[in-house]
Formats: sequence, structure tokens, C-alpha cells
Amino acid sequence: MNHDHDDLAAQLGRQMRHEVEGLDRAPLSLADVKGRATRIRRRRAALTGAGTAAVLAIVVPMAMLAGQFTNAGDDVGPATDPPSVSPGPTEPPDQGPVVGVGESLDTADLPIGDVPAVTWLENGSVLHTADGENIRLEGTYEDVVRYDDGWLGIGGGLAVLLDADGAETGESWVTARNLATGQGGDVVLFVADGELRLHDNVDGETTVLRDGMPDTAEMIGVDDEDTAAYNLVGPQGEPFAALNRDGEETIPDPGTDAYVLNDVTEAGWVSAITQLMDDGTCSRTVAPNGDVAGETCELMFDRFSPDQRHVIAGPAYADGYGAGQLAVLPVDFTDGDDPVLELLQSGARDATLMSWGWEDDDHILVVTATPVDGSTDMTWQLVRIGLDGTVENAATPVRGDEFAFPFALTS
Repeated sequence: MNHDHDDLAAQLGRQMRHEVEGLDRAPLSLADVKGRATRIRRRRAALTGAGTAAVLAIVVPMAMLAGQFTNAGDDVGPATDPPSVSPGPTEPPDQGPVVGVGESLDTADLPIGDVPAVTWLENGSVLHTADGENIRLEGTYEDVVRYDDGWLGIGGGLAVLLDADGAETGESWVTARNLATGQGGDVVLFVADGELRLHDNVDGETTVLRDGMPDTAEMIGVDDEDTAAYNLVGPQGEPFAALNRDGEETIPDPGTDAYVLNDVTEAGWVSAITQLMDDGTCSRTVAPNGDVAGETCELMFDRFSPDQRHVIAGPAYADGYGAGQLAVLPVDFTDGDDPVLELLQSGARDATLMSWGWEDDDHILVVTATPVDGSTDMTWQLVRIGLDGTVENAATPVRGDEFAFPFALTS
């Protein structure tokens, strides 16, 4: 390991210790650790202005998720209820907006299409399910996933079980920063009071895979062999991947400078960071047979599409508020290839890309925040982008401050 990486590990260790000691204003996740270790390389356009660095979304305290919102076209003012989602599709224009490769995302005057076909959270307190249910939750949560006939929610470092109607069914417990699911949501990977647990929603059984699980761990996924994948943090603050099957933990050694998981699919596809350097990162996609499929040092491979033909890629560097670059790539992408889709923030007033995920094989959902002229507010949108470049709102835009975060995609 080189000297730069040693310095980086020490820096990351200090950052993680600050988090544990509660010295940061916002929690630091392993996603932040992975991003802050690098410096983005822009491929087609230099981002301009001090406020337009291409960065990944920060993790914000739950108190900020409970902010007040107004409809995007209204004057600023408190809202007693979360904003209402679109009741359904509106009549689109004959030719809807289309974003080209390497362009900024113009979110103004987008038509409103169908509500998302995946489960998502509104204002942290309303759960919209993939089959159309709207459940008002008893509390405010960062993530909610199916658990038997009800739900498992997390927020503020705590987890709690919810019934089918969103009411808490017992006491909360200390957990890790996120949840992960597998096999179409049939299994849930989570931490409960220091135990790594794998719960089966089909038979109701819970298996303890590991004791002494730190709450700094990042859950990644579960494959169809019930192998759990997660990231841990070493004694110097260095993140590293781990796999666990039937309680046997292994640390992969792919012969690279670093190995930090970003996604593991049920079929066994892997996206992982393989180098952490002061001047960038490198990441790769790995096929189920272990062969390297794609490699890049210009972006960071993230989440696979449901059919595993494509992968979302974020910026190779994360430092602060949102991202200024997002791409959809073929799984065998290498630097120099053409992306399927690429968004670049080209001005300080352009939409910032806050979080993203797949809706289906051909569409991604992106939470965006666009500055409102003459104010410090943002117009928050949940935007659907097709791989063909078509763009529309998947929910009614709302206006709120920069830490409102009214929309969240669930695991």
C-alpha cells in the first residue's frame, strides 16, 4: 500500500472517529468515506463555479428530513402534512423532454407521469408501496423495508418493527446505518444490538450471522445463496468488504489496492471500488463467474439494473452536497466507451443529483434539488429518466430548504 493511501486511511479514520464522537453536524456513512477518498475526473465538460463540484449526497440527520414543504409553485410557508404525490399520469406533450448524453438535467416544467413503480418514502413519514398503497407511518424514517406481514424501519441509528398499517409494534434497537434486501425483498439483512441478522420473510426465520457487528457497518446485499455482503471499517478508518454465509465470514482478497462493495445482486454480480487514491478511485464490475466485466477510473460503479445489463455510476469523488455527475453504463464499460446516459451539472443553478436508484430495466429515479431564484430554497423533485433520455416527474415537485429531502428511495 502506498504512502498516499496510508495518509488517506489515517484521514478516514479521523473522520470516522469524529462521527462516533458526535462531532460532525451530519452522520458520516461509508458512502461518504468511499467518496471523500477521491477526486473526480470530468470526461466531457468541466464543471464551473464554486458551488458546482460534482459530489455525492450527504447523509442528513432525521430532524432535517422532517422539514416543512410547500408545492413548488407556492410561496414559502409551513405545511402541516407531507406534500401529495401525483394521483396518476397527466397528458404528456407530443414530444416530451429528452436529455442528451453529457448534458445538464433541466427539471423545469417537466410533465408528471405515473407514480413510481417501486416503494419509496415521502417526507420520511409516508410509505408509498410498489402496489399503490399509501401508508402514513407512526414515526419518521430514513428507510423502510418489508418484514413478514409488516415493515422494518430505521432512522437516527435506531430500528423498529412496524405493523402493516405503519404503527410501531415494540421497542426500537440500535442498528447500522442502512438495510439491505435480497431475493426480491424476501430476505432482509440488518443489525440488531450488535448482531448481524438475516431474516426470511417467507418462513419468518431469523439467522444470526455474526456477533459484535459495529454500527458503522454498511449493508450491501444478499445473493440467492444467502451470502450476505457488507462493508466494515478497519482500525485506521479504512473501509473493506466482507462476505458471510451461514455465520462464516470471509474477507475477499482480489489482489487490488482496496476492495469496497457498492452492490451485490442476487445472481452474483458485484460492483466494487478497487483503488482508493488521493487523485481518484477505480472500480470494477465482476460477473458471477468471477471474471472482471468492466473497469473505470473516471466514474464509480454503483447499482445494477434489475436485468443486470446496466449499472448506474456516480462521480469518483464525493465531498459535500449532492452530485454533479451521473451516468448509466453497460456492465462491461471501460474508460473510453460511450455511456448510455450521462448527466453533467454545468452551472450553479442547475439541478443537483441527490440520490438515485432503478425503477425497472429501462428507467432510473433521481431525487434532484434545484435552486429557487431569489431565495435559499430548493425545488425538490423525484425525476424519472429513461435510458432513451426521456424525462418526467414521478411525483409532484415540492419547495423546501436545502436539507428538506422530501423524497427517498427504499432499499
